[in-house]
Amino acid sequence: MRSTGEILNDTIRKLGLDSKIKSHQIWYIWDKVVGQHIANVAQPEDIKGKTLFVNVRDNIWLRQLKFLESMMVDKLNSTIGETVINKIYFKLGEIKQSPVTSHQSPVSRQRTDDCRLPDIDLPSIKDADLKKTIQRIISKANAIKRT
Repeated sequence: MRSTGEILNDTIRKLGLDSKIKSHQIWYIWDKVVGQHIANVAQPEDIKGKTLFVNVRDNIWLRQLKFLESMMVDKLNSTIGETVINKIYFKLGEIKQSPVTSHQSPVSRQRTDDCRLPDIDLPSIKDADLKKTIQRIISKANAIKRT
């Protein structure tokens, strides 16, 4: 006799919903995969086909995130374990901030308008190249804000 879980999994697969369910995991893993600093300025809004639509706080970040698109696609897909997206479309939009919890680092507790973070340690991002790129973006954003 088959378990309820097996029957449910078979039904989901037969209806073609398994890939849609996997693609919606992006909302649950976004902050962890992209890091809290980027999550503060960019949040997923929708998925259509294999395109993820992401709201971004301002033009500066929008331009910078376009350079990180392929790296972000790869990291999201590898975390999910399947190719659920192949493109990210960044657009200006409202960012809904999640409440800050006590276990977050001081970096993630800072307001996103105040990005004066010259020697940031991004503990949630393991990839050294991605950390350096994000640090460079923050430095450029700070330089533009000062002018």
